[in-house]
Amino acid sequence: MIPTEKVVELKDGQKKTAERKFFPGYMLIHMELTEKSWLAVKNTVNVIGFIGGVSGKPSPITQREVDKIMARVQEGADKPKPKVAYQPGEEILVIDGPFNEFNGTIEAVDYEKNLLKVEVLIFGRTTPVELEFSQVAKT
Repeated sequence: MIPTEKVVELKDGQKKTAERKFFPGYMLIHMELTEKSWLAVKNTVNVIGFIGGVSGKPSPITQREVDKIMARVQEGADKPKPKVAYQPGEEILVIDGPFNEFNGTIEAVDYEKNLLKVEVLIFGRTTPVELEFSQVAKT
């Protein structure tokens, strides 16, 4: 299994949902670890090595770790995350809605609701507004 999550990105003005790998370059394998199965994986093209264990042999992860990864995969399927991370204090440009083409400063980020609280400069005064991630671009 290659654990992935869904992310929302803005392409050509449209929201697109894409998949992003949690652990790029790694895969999780559920198997009975025998000498034969270990050699089959080890000798697979592009397999460089294993994480953990001793003498180059892999060590299994706990069921708790598997459950955490699976919960993250499921959460990502239910709530796509934005591909771009936002931080308070960052400057943005509004690209959609009534404040289109206005600049602003991020005051707060709500990743659960995909919302930003932004101070937008309107007629020489800052005005607090809430915008969706898809309505802004980093400057």
